[in-house]
Amino acid sequence: MRPLILALFALALVAPSARAEVTDKLPVLGASDGVRLKLDARGGELRFGPKAAKLYRDLSGRRAVLVCGTWHEGGRDTVTGRYLLPRRRGSVRLFFGGRPDVCALATPRRNADQECPLMRVEFPEHCTKVIVAVTTRGRAEMDALARSYDLLNADFQLEAYPRDWMPPLEWLDGSVRSTVALPTPDASPPAGKLGYWHESETSYAIVTLLADGSRRFLRRDGDVVSTNDPRLLGRSLTVF
Repeated sequence: MRPLILALFALALVAPSARAEVTDKLPVLGASDGVRLKLDARGGELRFGPKAAKLYRDLSGRRAVLVCGTWHEGGRDTVTGRYLLPRRRGSVRLFFGGRPDVCALATPRRNADQECPLMRVEFPEHCTKVIVAVTTRGRAEMDALARSYDLLNADFQLEAYPRDWMPPLEWLDGSVRSTVALPTPDASPPAGKLGYWHESETSYAIVTLLADGSRRFLRRDGDVVSTNDPRLLGRSLTVF
């Protein structure tokens, strides 16, 4: 008996609605990247240091949307603000209440084909450029989101891979992240790796682990898709 299978959520067989949904670039940044969020009684300051000089050149003088969110047992609360970013790298003053778990900044897409994560469904024309996880809860939420992108991106790649060119495991290992073969669909990969099991081209499972060791998977059996990742339940992946 496979107890994890009892917890499966059913998914409709739907192709990703946009390239932005399968990007593997989630810009979670911190002090090592030259980005800091300093909180105070009025809100906070998003600071861009010398290490973020290259990043800020793409943000300089642009209009941006910034969302800060707090997760709790009943769901999530967010505060949204619109900003004109200064031309000189430095600090952006933010205004919000409480202590957020995550703040993210997005700017309008430069072209329609630009691959980038969506911040909210209300801003489909914006690319998320900066994500700062302030708390342990925020870091856990962004880790889970990154793993959701891994599963969706791997599934997208398996749908499109050149079957006469190389084995699917080799294709995933080079196009998504370090990938290992799994002996059964209920097995788990080592931490930091993607796991792949397949019975045929239309029957396979993709598995990953969250930072806390929780197992997430996406499985296809013909036209039936199942997953225990709530973020993949027929909606666009977004930061908030």
